[in-house]
Amino acid sequence: MDVPVAANRTREAGLESGATAAVIDALRRYGRAEIGPNSPQAVVRITLLAAEGRARAVGGGVPAAFRAVLRQEVTLEDPRTGAALWRSGPMERELDYSIPPLTSGDEVLGAEDLRRRALDALAVRLGEEAVHRMLGGP
Repeated sequence: MDVPVAANRTREAGLESGATAAVIDALRRYGRAEIGPNSPQAVVRITLLAAEGRARAVGGGVPAAFRAVLRQEVTLEDPRTGAALWRSGPMERELDYSIPPLTSGDEVLGAEDLRRRALDALAVRLGEEAVHRMLGGP
């Protein structure tokens, strides 16, 4: 199977590499597909549709808990015709995370890092779920 870098339609630069790696890792774990662009039997296309972080709880007027949301779609295509052989449809997952009280610029950067880690973790979950659905796992 060929797995090109994910198409990223979100405002989150760089998510595509983690999403692509997650699908490739999941395919390798299943062990039922050879990965690479040389004469592929199928092409797995990943499209990141939305990524965001939302405040969930407010303590003392400052958000302390957040929810990361990631939506993607995965399509299995015939490499000769481009016809869709299987399509996941939009898949969305959420992950809650907390941040410490923000009192300095370094903590603001730390909060952004936590948000990004949550989105990366969601990319792994969605990649595994898509491969599981696509290959009809248990």
